[in-house]
Amino acid sequence: MKKMNKKVLLALFILIAGAISLMILQVNALSPIATENTSYLYEGMSAEKAEQIVEVMSGKFNETVMQPFGILCLLGHSIQTGTILKTEHNYYSTAPRCKETTFYVKYCTRSDCDYFTVTGESVNRTGCH
Repeated sequence: MKKMNKKVLLALFILIAGAISLMILQVNALSPIATENTSYLYEGMSAEKAEQIVEVMSGKFNETVMQPFGILCLLGHSIQTGTILKTEHNYYSTAPRCKETTFYVKYCTRSDCDYFTVTGESVNRTGCH
């Protein structure tokens, strides 16, 4: 009987943790973030996660306060993938003037975990608006 109660409690814990993770994850399609002469579009991640990654990439965020593991991540991260498109306006002196860089991001979707990696990039030259 006690073994059955432990299994039921474990199943409920996993179900509740999964439901909370899904409620926290808000997937946006190409939503904008802008800084001086640089704009960012992100896809496949929440606005909060995208802003945090952009701040780290631009050097405006203190990485020492980040938590690379949450309590639920002790058994492994809940990895999701997304992209960030960085456009640097008037980067070149001749037309086309803008530089677009695509970053491929893997990140943990759990709310108490700040783990992410930028796995690759591609660079294109394009016209500014």
